[in-house]
Amino acid sequence: MSDAGSPGPYPPGWVPSGPSTPAPNTRARWIATIVATVVVVVVGAAVVLTARGTGDAAGSTSALPSAATPNPVAPDSRPTTVASAADTGPLALLTTDVTCGPWDNVQTAVGVAQRRGWSQRDPSVPASAWSPDVRAQYQAVGDALRSGTATAVTLAAQTPSRAMRELYDTFVVYGRLYADALPTYEAPDDALATTSMAALDAITDVCAANRSISAMPQLPDVEPAPAPTALPDVGDPAAPARFLPRGQPNPSCGPWVAATADLRTQIEPWSTVDPGVGVGQWTSQQRAIQDGAARIFAAHADVMQAAGRGSGNAVFEDLATFGATYLRAFVAEEPLYWSGVHDLAEVGLSVDGLLAAACQSAAS
Repeated sequence: MSDAGSPGPYPPGWVPSGPSTPAPNTRARWIATIVATVVVVVVGAAVVLTARGTGDAAGSTSALPSAATPNPVAPDSRPTTVASAADTGPLALLTTDVTCGPWDNVQTAVGVAQRRGWSQRDPSVPASAWSPDVRAQYQAVGDALRSGTATAVTLAAQTPSRAMRELYDTFVVYGRLYADALPTYEAPDDALATTSMAALDAITDVCAANRSISAMPQLPDVEPAPAPTALPDVGDPAAPARFLPRGQPNPSCGPWVAATADLRTQIEPWSTVDPGVGVGQWTSQQRAIQDGAARIFAAHADVMQAAGRGSGNAVFEDLATFGATYLRAFVAEEPLYWSGVHDLAEVGLSVDGLLAAACQSAAS
């Protein structure tokens, strides 16, 4: 998992707990306050653009209705094939992905860099006011992101999953933009880090959930996701574009962030339950909380899917549908709950937070 001490779906002081190891049930406790910040940025801000480069690409929007190990490559290397190009159907739960092994090294390296002081940073302080020590802390994260995004270019090309490719692309483009912005860093640039780290966490959680799903006697009984309304361009993994360009906030963003904030408030009791306690050891209170969370997640999954399909943005739709599928898998498995079932909810929450962070970045 990643650190972040900035507005977004991550708390100050958050550190990786190990390669592809999901955190305990803490994310829901702190994300409500963070999402409230995003609401202010996305809904209340009149977007003021600067002339700084953003790496944006045009994207369509519409109104929202009711295990081989790849070798790292240089950022300008261009994979000749994209394994997920043939993944054009409805999204589904993943049980394995060849890129998860090498990804462990990326998320661990970024986490180590964050713990060198960056996770305790004050993101409001511009680069012109940094001390030498603070500058070194930022540079350590920038270097880790440059190295990690170089590896992620290969992984984006090698994953057979369209959704995973989109997560890798998000990590790459926002991570590069943040590293490039550091010499002249200003407070709005922190949203780039938040989005890149959100993608990092989402990928890590998917890989953890893969292992949990593989350990289940059968796949969770989840209704198949609908076919996408449109397919995103496969693009060039070496040069991905922001799926929510700066200055072009998607009309789904405001409703999305509001729904996310509501979700975090509603699941606050769930965040206090030890995720390692299986259903056979639940107290009556824990059972009531888990059952209530399952109902909340089921409703939120419907909201996610509808918002994605109404966004007019193929990547937004894919990620929203992907996250909703994992929340529904948690609901299906909750009656037989064990710690691996918690991993399913973590994916849904990570992707939910990623889209909120991307909305924030588009409006900053």
